[in-house]
Amino acid sequence: MGRTTFPKILLRIALISFFLCACGDKNLPVSNTGLSDDLPITQPDKPPAYRCPLDGTPLEEMPVRPVAIVIDNMPAAWPQSGVNQADIVYEIPAEGGITRFLAVYFHGKAEKIGPVRSARPYLMDLAREWEAVFIHCGESPQAQVYFKEKNIDHINEMFHPPGFWRDKSRRAPNNLYTGTKEIWAE
Repeated sequence: MGRTTFPKILLRIALISFFLCACGDKNLPVSNTGLSDDLPITQPDKPPAYRCPLDGTPLEEMPVRPVAIVIDNMPAAWPQSGVNQADIVYEIPAEGGITRFLAVYFHGKAEKIGPVRSARPYLMDLAREWEAVFIHCGESPQAQVYFKEKNIDHINEMFHPPGFWRDKSRRAPNNLYTGTKEIWAE
């Protein structure tokens, strides 16, 4: 008998395997996955009526406008209040090597925010990005001109004090506060 070569052996194994598979039972049972055809159809959750444009939080009602409040960040002003409830907080270099915060509240609520400080044009520009009502106490000479030129809606404690109060346990000027409830009531 002759010698069988490796390719011939492989060909025979492949042919035998093919015929065995082709001759198998065609009526295999269908396995039951345990799923029922009577499953309830669920509707997707109703999308929220509104979303906060600052952080995407779902809202039931849309506030009229956000407010942007200038908050002192000098060591004498520490600890500040209400910063962690703001929707966005900017820390901006100010004159003299200090910084100030501009806290923007759209849906965030804070009972006590401050210490509230004076307006500067660069802070006002940030508030304008959100069409926010600018909340402050006093302003620089440049800010006075800027308010007139840009027609910025603002509440200045010096001329409109009902929504503000002074914390008697702290020294001025680091003792002026407001809250979102008081500001949005204005």
